[in-house]
Amino acid sequence: MIYNAIINADFKKVEKNTIYVTFKSYSSQHEFQEIQHEFLDILRKKVQNFYIAFEYEIIEDKETKYILSREDIFKNMVEKNPKLLDLKDDLGLII
Repeated sequence: MIYNAIINADFKKVEKNTIYVTFKSYSSQHEFQEIQHEFLDILRKKVQNFYIAFEYEIIEDKETKYILSREDIFKNMVEKNPKLLDLKDDLGLII
């Protein structure tokens, strides 16, 4: 469980006693918070610093993947190459 919680996080030391943790989703943060105390105890003992604390931030992925219709795919292609619209009209294609 610890592995799953920390694999989806990015850790960055910002001060002597502060570790800044960024997550890609709220569910990842929630998983980490469930094991935070156990993880923090192990970390504090390993580095001999009992004042370490975490700060959190959620950075959601801006690129949402979704299914495009044929019309949307064609519109995107026409934006990149407007001559496709002429070709479609010349060939009498229906999209």
